[in-house]
This record gives sequence, structure tokens and C-alpha cells, in this order.
Amino acid sequence: MAAGITSAFIMQSTPKTKIAVIEIDEGSIPRVLKEVTPSMMVFTNFFRDQMDRFGEIDIMVNNIAETISNKGIKLLLNGDDPFVSRLKIASDTIVYYGMKAHAHEFEQSTMNESRYCPNCGRLLQYDYIHYNQIGHYHCQCGFKREQAKYEISRFDVAPFLHLNINDEKYDMKIAGDFNAYNALAAYTVLRELGLNEQAIKNGFETYTSDNGRMQYFKKERKEAMINLAKNPAGMNASLSVGEQLEGEKVYVISLNDNAADGRDTSWIYDADFEKLSKQQIEAIIVTGTRAEELQLRLKLAEVEVPIIVERDIYKATAKTMDYKGFTVAIPNYTSLAPMLEQLNRSFEGGQS
Repeated sequence: MAAGITSAFIMQSTPKTKIAVIEIDEGSIPRVLKEVTPSMMVFTNFFRDQMDRFGEIDIMVNNIAETISNKGIKLLLNGDDPFVSRLKIASDTIVYYGMKAHAHEFEQSTMNESRYCPNCGRLLQYDYIHYNQIGHYHCQCGFKREQAKYEISRFDVAPFLHLNINDEKYDMKIAGDFNAYNALAAYTVLRELGLNEQAIKNGFETYTSDNGRMQYFKKERKEAMINLAKNPAGMNASLSVGEQLEGEKVYVISLNDNAADGRDTSWIYDADFEKLSKQQIEAIIVTGTRAEELQLRLKLAEVEVPIIVERDIYKATAKTMDYKGFTVAIPNYTSLAPMLEQLNRSFEGGQS
């Protein structure tokens, strides 16, 4: 990770470059901060992801807090996530962002992360839950959701995002209700860097995804969308996108267990595949090195649609073109590149 950041600085910096925006995963923070100290860090949420590499969430959050403490870093925190809020002990300069209660009716999942107070260990009390552990919370000891400086009051997905942030309306060409938090995080960074609302609106309205995160494809009457899912929350969000789409769908879901993915794939049993039984689905194609485990998980979820096993990711993705329905493609980390490559081939000459 550190070597990649160094390469990015070398290849993309110019005499006029003043700001570098770098995305790093949780496990890389200690290594990267040995080489560079950012002026600002933004944290969105913490979910179970690559557990065998990073350990449980409590350990990971404590390690991050220790790493970033006493470095003078401004922290931009999603105050709706109690795990993220714990990082406030690491800096004297904190900016919170979040959503008002009832800003959107998120799909409620049966999977929950820990909801215990980091200060005293009591069960957190929630006044409102958006999804998982994300919401408005407080504890008897005083730990609570802090007032957000930047806040979404309302948003909808039809099928793309339309948001109200601090009483201003913003339209984006990305789908998925979970992306509202990502958009709000970006907004928070931009405002703290001094950009005005109009500049942000222009950027939001012209942004399109080309990295496999809610990326859209269309060729004649065939449509597809791909979204990376590497933990239960990401999978639930991707499955919810299918619920928001009208008409029949065909799914291609990939699960690899390569080193970069994390060897432990048990997280799929915490994802809410049961919600697929409520959708109009022509077929589900499972692929990747752990395709058979996905097949078993879907069987346990009692999803009564044809389930096709094709371990070759390219062939599995191409097979979705045999169906009329909207393709919902869900890869995990190392599955993303081959699945995206095949979709680009299949939809060559169309729009994306």
C-alpha cells in the first residue's frame, strides 16, 4: 500500500498540485502513517471485513486510534457509527457528519454489528436506526451521537441519488442508498477544503462511476449494474439495489478466498440472502473459488430460483447476457476485475 501511494505521488503530482486524496483500507493505516502524516482523515464506517487479516472490529478501532493520536490530524467522522465516533479520542479537531432520523427508509437487515458502548460496555440505546449499528444512539455514561455539522435531511434513490444536505439539493448519477453516506463524506471533505455548494453540485452532477462501485451498463434493452461486496453490509446493500429495480433480474455473485480477499468467507452467513426470495429473479449464477459455498448459502436461505454454478468468472458473467432481466453483478475483492472486464466486453458499444 505504501509503495502504491509513493508511485501515485510520483506519477500524478505536478508543480501545481496542492492536495492528494488517498483511499486506504483500515489494515494499512498503521503502515502508511509511518511514511506520511495527512492533514485530514475521513472515516465512513466499520463493518466486519477481512476478519482474519485485521481482527475483530474493537481491536482494529483501538489500533487505529492509537496510530493516529497526537499527530494533529483533523478527523471527519461519521457520527452515526458508534465505532467511528470512538476515534474522537485521537484528535482535538473533529468534524461530524451524518443523517437525520427518517432521512431515508433503509432496508432493515437481520445482521447487526456490536452495539455496546465503548466506554462502559453497556448496551447502547438507539433513538433511531438507519441500518446495522448506524443511527442515533446514546448511553447512560454520556457516550452519544454528536451533533453533525453536515447532515442529510432527506434523500431518495430513483434509481439514482437525490440528496438534501444542509438544506441544499444535490443530484448524482450513482445508485444505491448506501452511497448517500459516501456522497456525504465527500461533501464534508470538500466543504472543509473550502469549496462552495455550486462547485460541489457541478462535481456531483457530472460524476460517473467506472470502478465497479454501482457502475451502470446499457446496450439496447439489456441493462446491468455491478457493485463490490466484501462484507455483510456491502452484500446487503447490493441485494437491496436489486429490490429497488422493477421487473425481472438475473444475479451473478462471485466469492473468492484469495489472500487479498481474506481466507475467512464465513461472513456470507451474516448477509441477508433471504431477501432474494422476495424478488423476481430468472436465475442466480454463482462463481469464484468458493462458488459452491455460495450455492449452499442460497439453499439455506430457501431461495427458490435456478442456481447455476460456474466457477469461471468470465463465463459466469457472460452467461447473464442470455437472460432478458436486469443483470445485478456482485463480486468480492479479487472477483471485481474479471467481472468488470467481462461486462465491458459484453456491453461494448453501449453506455456505461
